[in-house]
Amino acid sequence: MHNVNLGELSNVMPYLPRLSGMLGGDIHLVDDHESLKAMASIEAQRLTYEGAELGNIGLEAIYLPKEGGEHHFDAFVSSDEAEVMSVGGIYYDRDEGYFDGSAELLDFPLRMLNGFLAGTDMAMGGRALGSLTVKGPLSKPELGGELSFDSAHFFSPVYGFNFHLDPRPVQIDAGRM
Repeated sequence: MHNVNLGELSNVMPYLPRLSGMLGGDIHLVDDHESLKAMASIEAQRLTYEGAELGNIGLEAIYLPKEGGEHHFDAFVSSDEAEVMSVGGIYYDRDEGYFDGSAELLDFPLRMLNGFLAGTDMAMGGRALGSLTVKGPLSKPELGGELSFDSAHFFSPVYGFNFHLDPRPVQIDAGRM
């Protein structure tokens, strides 16, 4: 793909959120008649989502099935050329299913969440850091990790507030869900 106009695409595709920016990248699928492998490298320049400016967003992803029912997945998200999130995991489709995965936020810009706040007259700023792990059978996965904020705030010029988030790390230890 090269220079796909997301604004024009969202105008003609029903149920697609209001987007703008230019999309480009490569997606490779390999089917050897026993399994399907996928690799992708995609970047959106000057991306907006529901009117919220998100900047230049990139995604590198790979999916590789292995023998014995293992499915490997890794993805890396970038914002303005800097890696801000990595996600990876293995799913085992034996028995009732088992997942072992993790995600890491590396100076994740909270403005990337503003598209989900569209229509509320509120926004977020600053950065998030941390990690999350999910491990265990699908019927009772264990959740753990840590999340902290750097200069993070939740604000609204319309309503006149600017709440700063506590920078102390929050421990995530939900045990079995």
